[in-house]
Amino acid sequence: IGNATCHAVTSSGSGSLKGAFENCKIEQIELPHGLQTIGPSAFGMCENLKSISISEGVTRIDQLCFAYCFSLEKILLPSSLRKIANRAFCLCSKLKNVYLSDGIEEIGMEAFNTYNSLDIRIPESVTKIADNAFGAIESNLTKPTIHCCSGSYALRFARTHNYSYERDDKTFKKIFV
Repeated sequence: IGNATCHAVTSSGSGSLKGAFENCKIEQIELPHGLQTIGPSAFGMCENLKSISISEGVTRIDQLCFAYCFSLEKILLPSSLRKIANRAFCLCSKLKNVYLSDGIEEIGMEAFNTYNSLDIRIPESVTKIADNAFGAIESNLTKPTIHCCSGSYALRFARTHNYSYERDDKTFKKIFV
């Protein structure tokens, strides 16, 4: 596994893969059905990882799960996802676009602290976003552009933190598709 370019993970049960692939040389990963949580540091420091596809059924991505995956450009997140924990995608510096499906409720601190200009679609289902979900509030680093609906928590969050935002309720579901 350590030198693989693409790997499909097989699993029995609903285990979390805690630290299972940390610091591997994989470039792509497809996670199986039946997984509910992707545990802490499961894919942390996989510097060659470029894309991940997470299957339906995963409800939580734990802390540092994909942190320091410097080559990560594309993530496909399931509609079953409810929480992205602290620093889950921290320092994934090539990550530019994130599409969060309806159903997600919480984004943890520094979850997307990528140090780049991130475009992120945040659905109305989100009711909690850590103040520093996108990096240190006081830093002069590039801030995200948040795509959201009128009246949503994400819109209030963007305004409170002086983040750029775009709202278009009619085409909201088509922004990143």
